[in-house]
Amino acid sequence: MKSDQTTVIIKGVPHGKIRRENGAITMEERLYEIQRFYVQSNGVREYEIEFLGRGMKVTRLTFKDIEGVEFRSQGNSEIQTAFCNLDQDSPRLWNVQFAYPVHLSVRTADKVIIQVR
Repeated sequence: MKSDQTTVIIKGVPHGKIRRENGAITMEERLYEIQRFYVQSNGVREYEIEFLGRGMKVTRLTFKDIEGVEFRSQGNSEIQTAFCNLDQDSPRLWNVQFAYPVHLSVRTADKVIIQVR
């Protein structure tokens, strides 16, 4: 049975913007000077994303009832290392390290979108 809501649990995020639109929860969060992010699929439609910033500051976001995770870049961004562990249908694990700190926007409606700003 598909839920009509998305559950978002945010740990270590000082200023997340979470709101309800048409019965679903949407969220947008801006993260600054991120050096690495790590995405893990904990089960069907469940994702945990960990961001590592300067000074080893860690931000964790946990999402349930999400279609998937998308990574986008508006301009050029240099990736130093990237690792992806694939499952049958989708990646179970991503690990991306940037060559220099970047600013990210994380938002969700039906899927999580991580975008380099």
